[in-house]
Amino acid sequence: MNALVSAPRSNNTVRHEDGIYFGLGETAYHADEALGSTSIKELVLDPIEYQYDRLYPGNEKETMALKWGHAIHCRALEGRLSLAERFAIAPAVTDYVGALVTMDDLRRHCKLIGVKPGKKKEEAIAAIREFDKDVLIWDEIIAKFEAENVGRTIIPRGALDHIEMAVRWMQRERKLAPVMQDGTFVAGASEVSIFYTENGVRLKARIDHLLSHAVIDLKSFRPIFKVRAIDAAKKAVSLMRYDLQTGSYIKALRAAAKLYAEGRVFNNPYPKEFLDAVFQALAITETDPDSDDAMKWVWVMIKASGAPQPVVGEFDLSSMIFKTAVADVESAIVTYRELVEKFGPDQEWVPDLPAQKWGDTDWSPYSFI
Repeated sequence: MNALVSAPRSNNTVRHEDGIYFGLGETAYHADEALGSTSIKELVLDPIEYQYDRLYPGNEKETMALKWGHAIHCRALEGRLSLAERFAIAPAVTDYVGALVTMDDLRRHCKLIGVKPGKKKEEAIAAIREFDKDVLIWDEIIAKFEAENVGRTIIPRGALDHIEMAVRWMQRERKLAPVMQDGTFVAGASEVSIFYTENGVRLKARIDHLLSHAVIDLKSFRPIFKVRAIDAAKKAVSLMRYDLQTGSYIKALRAAAKLYAEGRVFNNPYPKEFLDAVFQALAITETDPDSDDAMKWVWVMIKASGAPQPVVGEFDLSSMIFKTAVADVESAIVTYRELVEKFGPDQEWVPDLPAQKWGDTDWSPYSFI
């Protein structure tokens, strides 16, 4: 059965052949339009909304929460040097004593050196530079910083300090300590990408960190109210439907076992024994998920506001919640193929919702009180 391929939506679209990839960059992974776990989750929740968002994407602003999440992933999975390469610390006014920041500051300095400031900041700055080459001007400091850091994500120093505390606390957690060093996972492999095809649909998954006996999935969460971190972490798993992501990733690992047997592994720097152990543990999970030797799914939830507490939780792969998630994922893949065949990959998917009659069984008796 031929794989369904979406029409390229940009010049950056790439297509990876089915296989297990080590060291594949994040940009290259996301440029491949195979369905990832986020897309599958959206398809489970509402395929019409999934396609609408895909065809008519909004301009998602990179919030500080998103930057923090990306930075903690980089720091914990790739290390200190990678964080320094990909992220830059924004300059702070307090680091530049005497710098001219506001228009009032510029006007006062213009008056001091006897020049006219003009009406705009750039006019005042130009007038000052005619006679004073040395005074610090904040706008110039920022412009120089941005020019020197094109392509890097800018975060404030306070965020970096918070992230360093977070990885330090992670490493103190007794289950994580044996596989971490200097705040970074060192045992196993980080950011392992899998591309595979099922029911004619191209799929992908990017595992945060793969150990010989466990998948570690790193998440950040921000409680709205002050509650115990463990309670807030559980709530985040429920609200964000991370169970569906687990279902997607375990399916991808099952596919990866076949790809591994076929030799479809790329850029693997690890000894053969590593992946042998991974897929042996996965095989045990299929028959006896409660075995000590079975593959484990471990969420490492990092509280991104206030004290950066790490919450480590193992998802029970023998639970009905997990089995239901896998079934929902499989159903979503089938639904995706049906809708693509009916409407096309890059056309609007029109809902077919019959008119309904609602009565006593559709609402709580308290809904109208």
